[in-house]
Amino acid sequence: MPVHSLSELIEWNEGHADQALKYGQDLLEFRESLREPLKNKNYILESMTDLYLAQSQGIDHAVDRNQLDAILFPAYIGADLCARAGYPSIAVPAGYGAGGRPFGVTFAGKAFTEPTLIRIAYAFEQATKHRKKPVI
Repeated sequence: MPVHSLSELIEWNEGHADQALKYGQDLLEFRESLREPLKNKNYILESMTDLYLAQSQGIDHAVDRNQLDAILFPAYIGADLCARAGYPSIAVPAGYGAGGRPFGVTFAGKAFTEPTLIRIAYAFEQATKHRKKPVI
């Protein structure tokens, strides 16, 4: 790829707007405008708020309030929230849609719940038998 930096990515997107800018690139341009983000108080506050909302007000809150072992998300949707929180998630096959296209689910948990998530994912796979060997 001819892209080696954030500014080159923004430039490449602008040169291929019909393909690359379906949703714009406001977030990329915002990040590009930050100089020394780890010394920028607004960036640090935004990052801390995002972490707090993903952890204490997000996954931790949902799991604790509802006495859950994990949260089930369709497809890979929960992976983003888990990544923001720094928490584990695991995706497993969940079936096939029209035309045979596979889809999956994501199990998400609180910090250090990897063993529980692996057990849940394994039990789900064993109960559903959705995982199928690819046909070559």
